[in-house]
Amino acid sequence: MKRNINREILVYDGVPETAVHILPEFVVDTEQEVEEAAREMRRTGKTKIIIVTSPQHTRRVKALWEKLVGDNPAALVHAAHDDPFDISHWWRNTRDIFSVVRETLGLVNVWAGLPVRPKSD
Repeated sequence: MKRNINREILVYDGVPETAVHILPEFVVDTEQEVEEAAREMRRTGKTKIIIVTSPQHTRRVKALWEKLVGDNPAALVHAAHDDPFDISHWWRNTRDIFSVVRETLGLVNVWAGLPVRPKSD
């Protein structure tokens, strides 16, 4: 259901429907999402992807892409415009503080070679 809503929003915002591709596999974390996107791009012969994410996620997503995929295929990571995260005043509320702390720890994990893995049930 959510996949169809996301597709509809993108098309409504002017993205050509043929440019929207929904990943075939369900993903549970950013690392798996990066790996699945790169795998699907290689399978379909795509060379570039634009990843739109929350402003606080952009640096970690780019670092993960570089660590796991490299530059082929290439990724452009872009922050969503309407995200409520206040990048200029993130220390003023607990939601944004927790986001920054979580992203910082995630970035350190990437830089350290991903020694901390997601919990698998």
